[in-house]
Amino acid sequence: MMKNWLLKTLLALMFISLGAFAQLTPGQTAPDVNLPGNDGKNHSFGEFSGKKAIVVIFMSIDCPVSNAYVERIAALFDEFSGKNVEFVGVFSNRREDLPAVTQYAAEKGIKYTVLRDEDNKVADEFGAQFTPEVYVLNPQRVILYHGRIDDSQREKHVRRKDLQEALAEVLAGKPVSEARTKSFGCSIKRSK
Repeated sequence: MMKNWLLKTLLALMFISLGAFAQLTPGQTAPDVNLPGNDGKNHSFGEFSGKKAIVVIFMSIDCPVSNAYVERIAALFDEFSGKNVEFVGVFSNRREDLPAVTQYAAEKGIKYTVLRDEDNKVADEFGAQFTPEVYVLNPQRVILYHGRIDDSQREKHVRRKDLQEALAEVLAGKPVSEARTKSFGCSIKRSK
């Protein structure tokens, strides 16, 4: 009896905590940011307003799922950065400070801007729950796609390349046919 009560209470708390952050969805406007980057400067999405799309990826140093995607994200960056698409990595986990994020980006050879989201403000405003989790924005910060990078943590099992397909549709001037997919990975470890 006690075990059932405890299990029900824990499940209820888990669902409440997951629902505590309203997720932004395709069609909504994302907030602008002002976050410190790995290059020593503060950055905002507004500085990328001349781009056709801005890919915002919530990432983590400690998450094995996020780490499994570093090379795939690099390949997407190589494919799309020359097509006027900006990539931005956002690190929101409470234990990942800017020096650690900067070192991680250097060690992994990350060529795009990475930002440190102190106190999870941006993750909370977006409603991001996982690493990795992706939002594709237009120049006015309207969300065009939200979800996963692809459908499997294991690259050899990937059948659907969701982010790649979404970006191809955006660049072709088409609406994203599947604008929302289910993200998976490690939960963002919030400071609050």
